[in-house]
Parts: sequence; C-alpha cells; structure tokens
Amino acid sequence: TSVVARGRNQIVDINFESNDVRTGVAIAVTSQLNYITRCGFYRFADGAIRIRGRSYGTYIENPSCDECGSNGAYDISSDADTGPSATDYNTITVIRDGIFESSATGAISLKNSDPFYIENNYIEPFNSPSTNPMIRTENSASGNTEGWIRNNYLGSINGNNGFAISASGAKINIEGNHCLNFPDGIYLSAIEGSVVSDNIVDKVSNYGIQLASAALANNGVTVTGNSIFART
Repeated sequence: TSVVARGRNQIVDINFESNDVRTGVAIAVTSQLNYITRCGFYRFADGAIRIRGRSYGTYIENPSCDECGSNGAYDISSDADTGPSATDYNTITVIRDGIFESSATGAISLKNSDPFYIENNYIEPFNSPSTNPMIRTENSASGNTEGWIRNNYLGSINGNNGFAISASGAKINIEGNHCLNFPDGIYLSAIEGSVVSDNIVDKVSNYGIQLASAALANNGVTVTGNSIFART
C-alpha cells in the first residue's frame, strides 16, 4: 500500500503507478475525514482505493483508474473489517466525477456504506467480459443503508456478462444513469421509498431493470421514466 489514510488527510493531484504484479492498493482509508481529489491510479492488482474499518467521511473526487483490480478486486471498494453486520458501517462515502477504464472486474463496490453517493462517473471497461457488475452496493440484511447512484455513464465495449448496476440496501435511489451494451442493466433489492427513474438502458439482451423477489424487498419501489432498448 502506498498511502494509509488514518484521518483528516487531503491527498490531491498525485499519480500512483504499479506494475500489477505485487498485491495491494494505492490508498487504504482506515479512519475519518479523508479527501482524495484528482488522483490517478494505474495497474494496482487489488484496486486503487480500499475503505475499511468504520471510516467516516471519505470523499473521492475526480479519480482516474486504469487497469486496476486484476486480482478480482474493484477499482474502489469499501467493506467492514469483519464482514457485513448491522453495526459495522463506513459512513458518508462519496465517489464522484471519476473515470474508470480497463477495469478487470468492476469499478465501484461499496459494502455497508451508509449513506453513499456514486455520481457523475464515466465507466468504460475494455478488458475481458466479467460477470461482476460495474457498480455494486451491498449491506447486511438488518442494516440501514441509504444511497444514491445517479448520472453515471457505464458503457461496455466488449459486452460484459453481468449487470451494469447491482444495488441492495434499505432505501436506494438509482437515477439518470446511462447503461450501454450490458446483457443486464439495473438490479435492485431494496425497500419502500426506493426509486429507479430516468435511466437509459441501451443494447440490453436480458433484463433492463430487475427487482429482487426476496421477502420484504421491493415493496413500494417507484420505477418511472426509464428507457430500455433491446440489443440488435
């Protein structure tokens, strides 16, 4: 790991480059109030940034990630030290205005981040088709995750094999995203008050929008104003 951010740091205008051989990430966030702005990341096998350990207030703006995550990791990810639980959360996680190219498996994966904001990112994988979604969010069954996934562009040049967006949580808003050339567009497992609106799902061959059928999930979800176009 190049930088361990343990709180109240500003990491600005730095390019991190690896050789994709050694494991590790460029930045590991382990505490509160870290601002990572306009940084570039190239060929980190375990991803560019990992958020861990009940972090509070992680703001990632204008990241540029290229050829990261060859070990099956996401470019930017968050998880709890001991796995999902109702009390082990990273709070206020913001990822916006990023460029993610050549992602081996996926761009953004947030687990137990409450709330989270994934906004205005450009995601275009070039590598071999992956079954992982490009944006994925998860939480524990008893958690209280709330999040927004909005105004992101996700385009697969080679036609990935998974969903563009896969989200689970208590109240999730998926709005204004453009998903291009994925077999499946948007998957949601959430509860009353969640919204899927004004998204474009283009060149889809399977599900445009799928709501999970799990017990107590997707009761009172609003789906409106979306455009879905079949792959030809």
